[in-house]
Amino acid sequence: MMNLRHGIEYLFVLLFFGLVKITPLSFTTSLASLLGKLAFLLTPKRVNIALDNLSSVFPNRTPTELRQVVAGLYRNLAGNAVDVVKPVRTVKMVTVSEKNRHRLEEIRKITSSGKPLIFVTGHYGAWEVLGQYLATQFAGIHFLALEQKNRYVDRLLNRKRISLGGKIIPSQRAPRLLSHLFRGGNIFLFAGDQDGGTNGIIVDFLGRPSSYARGLALYSYHYDAPVVPLFLKRENPGYTLDIAATIKPDLSADKKTEIKRIIACYSEALAQKVRECPSQWLWTHRRWKSTRRQL
Repeated sequence: MMNLRHGIEYLFVLLFFGLVKITPLSFTTSLASLLGKLAFLLTPKRVNIALDNLSSVFPNRTPTELRQVVAGLYRNLAGNAVDVVKPVRTVKMVTVSEKNRHRLEEIRKITSSGKPLIFVTGHYGAWEVLGQYLATQFAGIHFLALEQKNRYVDRLLNRKRISLGGKIIPSQRAPRLLSHLFRGGNIFLFAGDQDGGTNGIIVDFLGRPSSYARGLALYSYHYDAPVVPLFLKRENPGYTLDIAATIKPDLSADKKTEIKRIIACYSEALAQKVRECPSQWLWTHRRWKSTRRQL
């Protein structure tokens, strides 16, 4: 039975989706900007977390400059919320350079051999559109998704996320499903940029020791699955795909050392994108909560 709070949340999400559906394309950027400003004003605790994270990474930037980055972050978050509603339209707005088209073809050659493959991104740019775009390029791709507390909202979002193809793997069921799926030579998309906890792998990220969950690197090593970091930058209008160098696991290397190397390579690819456009990354997350004592 739906509780009152979840029912109200679900109603607001439905109303939001309905509003976006009737909003002309030329006004969706303005709508996202307005929503971002409202969220910025209504979540001061998250704003302060973002400012604290930013000031530690960019100590030479003024408070005004840092607040501008956070304001841009909120516009990007609102943009991701808007993106979910009309996946067919947003995917058509993805731009892929000739270099990255060649990389996509190289990746297809890997997957055509029956070998599993891991795409890994972060909460950067238009990550919701990235999943939809990859579903149009690689049939049967699997998305690892963290469940929402509100199961009705969770189901609604997931129906949108797989509307162009792909399959959702709920994070609670992942341990039981992933081994079987990797042995079957499937393709996956993970977001690997959140804090990995006190038992995570520690590597550098933006000049700070950072904890990463070891899962994607473990699967890469155990199943000989190449890892492809990739990101979708929001351009307003449209999006630009960037594919970093493929990380191929060295199965002859020491397991612990190789897992750390795979994660470090992904971390550096992500850091490069964040430095290029810091307003498109999720600074509101307590990214360094597990490694604060190591600073």
